[in-house]
Amino acid sequence: MNSKKVKGLLSKSGKRAVFKGTLAMAAVKLFVLTPLFLLAWITRQTTEASQTSSEVLAVTGLVGVGIMLLTILLIRQEYRQTNLPAYMENERLRMEIADKLAHAPLEDLDKHTLSQLSEHFMRDTDFNEKMVAGILPNLYSAAIAIPISAIFLAMVNLPLAAGVFAMIPIALLLLLATMGIQTKLTMEQIPVKRKATEKLYEYVEGLSEIRAEGVQKQKQGELKNSLQQAAKKTARMELTSGVCVAGAEVLMQLGTGIVVYLVSIFLSRQEVNLAEAVLFLAVVFTVYGPVSEVFAAIPGGMYFHKNTQCMRETLALENMKGEACPKIETSEIQFENVSFSYQKKQPAVEHVSFRLREGTITALVGPSGCGKTTVANLLLRFLEPQEGRILLDGNDICHMKPDWYLSQVSCVFQDVILFGDTVMENIRIGRRMATDEEVLQAARLAYCDDFIARLPQGYQTVLEENGQSLSGGERQRLAIARAILKNAKILILDVK
Repeated sequence: MNSKKVKGLLSKSGKRAVFKGTLAMAAVKLFVLTPLFLLAWITRQTTEASQTSSEVLAVTGLVGVGIMLLTILLIRQEYRQTNLPAYMENERLRMEIADKLAHAPLEDLDKHTLSQLSEHFMRDTDFNEKMVAGILPNLYSAAIAIPISAIFLAMVNLPLAAGVFAMIPIALLLLLATMGIQTKLTMEQIPVKRKATEKLYEYVEGLSEIRAEGVQKQKQGELKNSLQQAAKKTARMELTSGVCVAGAEVLMQLGTGIVVYLVSIFLSRQEVNLAEAVLFLAVVFTVYGPVSEVFAAIPGGMYFHKNTQCMRETLALENMKGEACPKIETSEIQFENVSFSYQKKQPAVEHVSFRLREGTITALVGPSGCGKTTVANLLLRFLEPQEGRILLDGNDICHMKPDWYLSQVSCVFQDVILFGDTVMENIRIGRRMATDEEVLQAARLAYCDDFIARLPQGYQTVLEENGQSLSGGERQRLAIARAILKNAKILILDVK
């Protein structure tokens, strides 16, 4: 697991959370063993001395109780330093992705499928939360606690200390030796699993077309084949990782057997007392548990790193450029020798020049594939010209602040998007600060009154997902009401 790459997704507060969580976990691991070290020390002192004063025993007992209480407080602090910051880091990462989707060029975002972007919000961010909450702090705290524990145990009994920790590096070497095959299987599994997810999205989104064309069996067969391929690749990867992790844990269990054997020999020779024997046996189970968790997390961490490469690429996208907010005297638009091609294929538009005068209506007419949609998307800055310029009142729109420029434009799409909110708020999206009366006026101008009046709560009716309870024409009229409410200088209709 490449922790440097994983930490690249963390903010400064996330890195601080990992650091504090590491210290808290390391402290808990060490303080859990402290009473046992104390008991072993008392027993040794009692054995070596003819008697131990009651004051020493009382003080030692109080110290032990204090350590136990402190351990409880540390466990509580560990939760606060790991889980709570992890939830906040998850929220931050999701909002960072949302902000990137809002400001990155759509041309770049279109290189990612809907299923990939959805995975960024859900599965990838959830795994990032697990990294902050447990995996990284557990890994780093083990790296701190194990050497310190080894030093103190060596002070008690060097051969037994060697027996406790001898198998850990061997088990780690086994995992590292098999990382190559695990990485290979992970790289094979990711695209197959991603394709299965895309097929599932495609099937659900295209269900009406699938039924209309009567190709249910064909599409179900394609979906089944994709899911089966993903299941096979996943099973192969999980089985291989499971065998590797299980092999490492078997070696750890051999270490347990070695310690038990050595303890029995040393006890029979009276080279250790009972408290020291209990100490070493407790250390085996206390240390081996977290180490086994780290070993089990390594394949998952590696999968996370490989699978989130797409998310890191998305977050690394540059935002749309432009800072100018010029004073616009006229809404005249001019295309000057504009060319654009999708992914460096044949140009969708080539050396296009025309003028859209203020107060006029211009229709783009032509056969499918002639570039009508591309021109509209260029005008909306969903795409950027690769050659030439688009001017608004003589100012290059590529130099304008994107949010400011889009405030000058209204658009009504063929595919209207409605949100799970009231009818009133869906119209108010056109201008968030609009009054209720302004919203009602826009709805009347778009001839929405008649069908809104038939809704259960009128304008306060909460729409179903994407307004599925409305007809296509009703949804289109709500989009027109939005555009009327926005009252922008430029209006683009019927954009696909």
